[in-house]
Amino acid sequence: MTDETKGQDQPTGLTVLTLMGENVKRVKAIRITPPRTGLVKVAGKNGAGKSSVLDLIPYGLAGARARPALPIRRGATGGRETIVLQDQDGREAIRITLVWTGRGEYLTVEKSNGAAWLPVKSPQDFLNTIVGAGLGFDPMDVMRLRPAALVDRLLSVLALPEDPLMLDVLQAREAEARTVINRETRALAARLDAMPDVSAGTPDQEVSVAALLAERDDLQAQLEARSEGERRARGLLDTQGQAERDVARARQTVTAAEAELAKARDGLGIAERTCGKATAAANDAVRAAQAMPEPDIDDVTARITTADEVNKAVRTKQERERIVAALGTHTAEGEAISARIEQLAERKRTLLLGASFPVAGLGFEIVGGEYTATLNGVPLEQTSDSEKRRVGVGLSMALAPHVRVIIIRDASLLDADALAEIERLASAGGYQVWVEIVGDAVDGAFIIEDGAVRSAPAEKEEKR
Repeated sequence: MTDETKGQDQPTGLTVLTLMGENVKRVKAIRITPPRTGLVKVAGKNGAGKSSVLDLIPYGLAGARARPALPIRRGATGGRETIVLQDQDGREAIRITLVWTGRGEYLTVEKSNGAAWLPVKSPQDFLNTIVGAGLGFDPMDVMRLRPAALVDRLLSVLALPEDPLMLDVLQAREAEARTVINRETRALAARLDAMPDVSAGTPDQEVSVAALLAERDDLQAQLEARSEGERRARGLLDTQGQAERDVARARQTVTAAEAELAKARDGLGIAERTCGKATAAANDAVRAAQAMPEPDIDDVTARITTADEVNKAVRTKQERERIVAALGTHTAEGEAISARIEQLAERKRTLLLGASFPVAGLGFEIVGGEYTATLNGVPLEQTSDSEKRRVGVGLSMALAPHVRVIIIRDASLLDADALAEIERLASAGGYQVWVEIVGDAVDGAFIIEDGAVRSAPAEKEEKR
């Protein structure tokens, strides 16, 4: 842009005020001043040049990609067109002039400041900023997109704060994780059901067989010590008996031989003292033997015998407890994943409920595992051509917020009701919809014949 136009706001709500063309394709010379909004009917017989008239709009606005290789009318040396765009108040805003000569094409764009036309620097770049994706857009083109591409186009129009497709990806990931958790949960439950029950008295830890053996060895040593004490006591008792027999013999000796009385008395004293010592020792040994514990070795032997069975039950109990704990963890994790999936679904529902779709009933749903644009819940590809066209018009309007011009090439296929609906949508949104109709007796149409305007519709008062 030039310095004079820098800093100005971009114009919006632009429609065609005047369309002029000379020697472009089938156009000889035309000048059309259409209504600011609503339908602009361009009619004529086949080959009359009505398509060429409509082509002037994308040629002038949509850039070189929209222009043909041979734009100049056959027999002419050059061609030109001019498009004047008006703002929402009907004032001249932008003037586009495109000239073709034998040497090439030349584009000029000017902006009105109210008193004069000011040239725009880099004219096509400027047009691209105001034209966007919508200008010259045939509403039926969007219906020919693949479902995924159509959904992308719809999302670009909605400009949602979150991408519902990404929410579905997150949902799918969570659902996959939940499937894994549920599979593991079912496996744990099956293992738990297959395990034998454990008796209530089963201890929490396994029995140590080595400790039981050590306990039995200790008890065995105690038994042997008691046996040794009893043997020693019996020996001393035998000594006591022998001493008592010696006393008896000594007494017999005293009785039988008085002469040896003194000797016998000495022997008696010795025997009595020996007997007393033996008796005391025997009594001490008996008391010591009786004081020693008599362990029950049968009990520890029985416990050793049952240790393997007890330990097997303990292991089963511990395994059951581990599985029950894992089962609880997996169940809780599955429930948490389900909650996250529902949260994602709710986020998507809230997102779509708050979206402002360009056409009533328009939306998108997952059909056959793929996001699909729908109209009142029906995939768009299954709707009627009239419904497709209505959706296409709505999307075209949303895609062209600045230059509000739409072209429908096959409007002859539309009935009166469909045209009336499109006109209603166009008027309500401030759009200008140019429609091509076959026939030279169409009410309210610019009739094209041999590349020129044969007749124009009667002018109607319009609020600018």
